[in-house]
Amino acid sequence: MSARLTRALFGAGCLVFAAPAVASPTPDVRAALDTLTVEHPTLDATFRPGSRAPATLRGVEIPTAGATPAARVEGFVQRHRALFAGAELAVSSVSERRGRTVARLVQRHDGLAVLDRTATVTLDADGDVVRFNGAVATIEHVDRATIDEDAARALAIRAVTKTPADAPLPEMHTRIERGVVVVGTRGTEVFEVEMSRQPMREHLVVRVDAHRGRVIGMRNVVEH
Repeated sequence: MSARLTRALFGAGCLVFAAPAVASPTPDVRAALDTLTVEHPTLDATFRPGSRAPATLRGVEIPTAGATPAARVEGFVQRHRALFAGAELAVSSVSERRGRTVARLVQRHDGLAVLDRTATVTLDADGDVVRFNGAVATIEHVDRATIDEDAARALAIRAVTKTPADAPLPEMHTRIERGVVVVGTRGTEVFEVEMSRQPMREHLVVRVDAHRGRVIGMRNVVEH
C-alpha cells in the first residue's frame, strides 16, 4: 500500500484490513476474517485506526437462520463472535429500509450497556447478512464503581443547580442508568442521570464517572 493511499485512508477514519500498522485486529479476529474470506472471497473489511474489531463488513451474503429477523441477527453475531473480538452484542431494534432489514445492536459488558457504541447488521430479502457497520469496543479492563446511585444523583443535581456541597440538596425528579464508557481497551463504569428544570424545554443527561466520583459530561437531548 502506498504512503499516499495510507494517509488518505487514515484521514477518512478507516484503514483496510491489510494495514496492521494502524488497524490492530487480534489474532482471533484475523483468523475469523480469514475463514470468512474463504467462504466469501469478495469480503471487504475495514477498521478504524487502532480498532481490534471491524468497523464495516461488506461484499458478503452470509446465510442466517431464525423465525424472525432479530433471531437471525442474534444467531449471526453469536456464531461469529470471534469476528467482533468476543464482544457481547444484542439486537435492540429492527427496521425495514428499501426492501432490506436493518437490525440495530447494543454492546453489553457484565450486563451493563457499553455507551456511545452502536452497530447495525443489514439483511437482504432472503435473510442473508450483506453488511455490518459499527463501533465495537474491545474491553480488557473496567474501572469499577466506587459510589452508588444516590451519590451519583446528588453529584448530578448539584452540578445542574450549582448547589454547594454543604447546602441542602434540591428536590428534583431524576431517572438513573448505569453503563460503561470505553477509551481504547479500558472501560469505566458511569451513571447517567436524567432530569429537567424546564419541562418541554430541556431534558438533561448528566454523566457521572462512578469510579472517580465526579461529573464528566452534561447534555440537553431536547431538540429546539
